Amino acid sequence: MAEILSQELINIIGDPDTLKTVTTVSDAGVPHTVYKGSLHVTEEGEIEFYELLESSENNRNLVYSIWHEKTVAVGILSKDKRSFEILGRPVRSLTAGHEYEKVYVALQEARGLDTDLGAIWRLEPISVREESYPVRLKEQREKLPLLRHVDALRVGVEE
Repeated sequence: MAEILSQELINIIGDPDTLKTVTTVSDAGVPHTVYKGSLHVTEEGEIEFYELLESSENNRNLVYSIWHEKTVAVGILSKDKRSFEILGRPVRSLTAGHEYEKVYVALQEARGLDTDLGAIWRLEPISVREESYPVRLKEQREKLPLLRHVDALRVGVEE
């Protein structure tokens, strides 16, 4: 697997203060976004998170995505307000076995015996884009220098 995620981004994802979302789409094209505190990066460079409810909209959409090779978006917002979008493909859903049982037991120890685990999902990242305003503004001004509001085109005014 190609090295898509930088070590800096892996560290940001691993920070418990980072907000992490997963956005999927249904077979009808309806987007669905959920926050995933469990989201982390595996040693193999895959994005992994836990879906607690088998009947959730997110789980249904992920099953649709893995069957039809659809892309999933992962949103990252660091505590210093840098934002990233990672596009990925679901490549694995663990619903039984040693790895699944290990996570299931750990979740029940942490959250109580009433906690369920529908699946452990793994995504293969295919692209990363920093969406922070200063980064995107710089990119826009370099690639599209004429794309400005008229009020920013004042004669004799330098930026």
